[in-house]
Amino acid sequence: MRVLFLHPNFPAQFRHVATLLGKDPKNQLVFGTKTENNLQISGVHKVMYSVAREPNPQTHHYIRVLEGAVLQGQAVYRMCDELKKKGFYPDLVYSHSAGVPVYTSKMLFPEQPTSATLNGITTRGVLMRTLTPTNPSTPMTFCALGVRTRPF
Repeated sequence: MRVLFLHPNFPAQFRHVATLLGKDPKNQLVFGTKTENNLQISGVHKVMYSVAREPNPQTHHYIRVLEGAVLQGQAVYRMCDELKKKGFYPDLVYSHSAGVPVYTSKMLFPEQPTSATLNGITTRGVLMRTLTPTNPSTPMTFCALGVRTRPF
């Protein structure tokens, strides 16, 4: 089985399933990530991608997450395009949607089943990451939450 894992952090929550699948030499596993580290998983080929730039600090703070998701999606698209040119067509794309918009891989691999984890994509989860001592809850907090969840 050919599996393409997509997550900005390697190996993140895919560590256990990638380790298990990596034990079978019949599997061909590729993990697309932007994390540069020395971690390796036997049977898993790590492929790096990089965003062209970070979100502009002058972008309205409500949509910086959206801009970051678009930039990351573009980077994933370029990486997937290179994989496709090398003949890699996954049987399954398994993505962490919070960091990598899964639609970018679907554009290049439209026939392949795709699964995306959506952990933390709850109002409470996003709210917990949105509120800080310098950013307390206000009526505008919920406006920001609506925009922050758009990439998902």
